[in-house]
Amino acid sequence: MKKIIYLVLFIVLCVSLTGCNTSRYTIYEMKINNDVVDKDLMHEYLLRNDDFSYEAILENTPDLMDRLYNVTPKELKNKCSIYRFSYENCGGLGGETFLVYDDEVYLLGAAFGGYGVTEFAYRNTQEENKLYYIYSSGSGIHRSGVGAFDFKTKTMSLFTGNPTNNIDELPFAGAEDISFYISDEGYLGICKAEISWKSNDTFEVYIIDGENVLYNVKAVDFVPLVEENE
Repeated sequence: MKKIIYLVLFIVLCVSLTGCNTSRYTIYEMKINNDVVDKDLMHEYLLRNDDFSYEAILENTPDLMDRLYNVTPKELKNKCSIYRFSYENCGGLGGETFLVYDDEVYLLGAAFGGYGVTEFAYRNTQEENKLYYIYSSGSGIHRSGVGAFDFKTKTMSLFTGNPTNNIDELPFAGAEDISFYISDEGYLGICKAEISWKSNDTFEVYIIDGENVLYNVKAVDFVPLVEENE
């Protein structure tokens, strides 16, 4: 009888621990690795989506695709690929980050006048399979933002941080940089941060008052975005 009781308690404990683990997010820094990039796929995508004056940049910088880095976290390599252009000599593509999933390309945030994508947070549970990302841009008014890519639906969305989900009232405008933060309860939060350059293509993110979460990231606080991949 005691053996049965211990076995039941052990199973309950395992289930509880598993539940805790699946409720947590994994945060990844933006780091360049030595993996290859699919230059042909990116070339075709940029030709179809010429929001960056791609052909003009390519004419001035023939080795543009050699300035495209693979920044996929190693834990996500079997899931997707993430590429980022160098900040230097890439014109309007400087610092821009792209997600490749199922042979489709998705632009992550924006980089002009800012750092582009600086951090990722990934969660894969029965309820949610999403990659969250923080980015910054703005040559006049600096603006940070939080986006998400849903691997189940292949859709992009943007964090508004307000109950009305008014996209015209996005948070983090001004000279404010942000970072992801995981609370003791396993929730994903956003807190103030400082970003400093290590070199032109790498930087470090320092959390400011990490215990003071500015926002808890909730799915209802995201507005779907239409990504042009046609």
